[in-house]
Amino acid sequence: VCVSLLGYHLNSQTDITKYSSVSVKTEIIYARRGYIFDRNGNVIAEDSISYNMYAILDTSRPRYGDIPAYVPEENKAEYATKIATILGVDSTIVLGYLQQSGVYQTEFGNYGRNLDKATKEAIEALNRYGIEFNEQNSRNYPLGTFASHLVGYARYSHDDDVLVGEMGIESLLNDYLLGKNGYSRYNTDANGYMILGTQSAYVAATNGNNVYLTIDKTCQQALNVLIQEMVNQFSAEKMWGGVMEVETGKMLAWDCYPSFDPNTLSITNYLDLGSQYPYEPGSTMKTFTYAAAIDYGSYDYTATYDSGTFYVGYDNGKLYRSTKKTDFGTVYNYKDADLGRITYAQAYYRSLNTGIASLITD
Repeated sequence: VCVSLLGYHLNSQTDITKYSSVSVKTEIIYARRGYIFDRNGNVIAEDSISYNMYAILDTSRPRYGDIPAYVPEENKAEYATKIATILGVDSTIVLGYLQQSGVYQTEFGNYGRNLDKATKEAIEALNRYGIEFNEQNSRNYPLGTFASHLVGYARYSHDDDVLVGEMGIESLLNDYLLGKNGYSRYNTDANGYMILGTQSAYVAATNGNNVYLTIDKTCQQALNVLIQEMVNQFSAEKMWGGVMEVETGKMLAWDCYPSFDPNTLSITNYLDLGSQYPYEPGSTMKTFTYAAAIDYGSYDYTATYDSGTFYVGYDNGKLYRSTKKTDFGTVYNYKDADLGRITYAQAYYRSLNTGIASLITD
């Protein structure tokens, strides 16, 4: 092999300097996490590209000619004002990050994370030194505060280079939604360009599985409005509700207050109140009492009873309805309602407590 000292192959005159510093480059091919849809195919959760902003503060970073590659001290206040205007935050917050000492670079907390392309380009258009971005796969929830505690959220994991579910359906079905990243591996020259004709490898990404919930977008949004109206009317601190399809038991809506927007993760309450918060079941138990009576064969569909106040009597191990007040307690209806003699069916759909007391004792 004849090679000149100038770096050319003497016979072919090929420039071999570009082969003198060969390295292997691996690029991740990101898998798409499965979508989450409502029952009609409306998107609840999807993947998107977002950007994280950071600032280089260390003045030892080499310049690009005469252009600083860091945030100049004398420009920090100006940078903070203009960037804060785009982000919609107080400029003192941004300035606080820029005025950190003893660090090479700084991020901007939640204010600088998961920025969309338009926000990134608006900040880049300022042409401010030392303000840079990195791109990452992120999760987007186009409906915002939509059954948030049920759906949950997924966040990007720098350790695994994937979106990982951390709450709700996103966490429960994480292995099902999670895809598998692929990669492209090839040789590069000293300038970072791919060397044609050399060995390379390509493994395609495997996208995650989609999930269809029984939640109905229209029902869910209606429930959300009703809950908010009730909160406003009664100054409630906590509230939850659901809508069930009676014939199948499928949940068409599920929501609680306070809720949160999974795009911003401003979470004050992590409990899904409907499934994780302890509360008295109250009148919902009437259904099971009626069902037990029907199954047992002791429910008379034509029977009526006195719906007024029920005085509890007790004699020889048996409860009965007394004609006067006793020491064993009294069962009242809501607001002491007395509808006279009515059927047990009427008592059920009016949720009368005395109907249950009479059904059990008789």
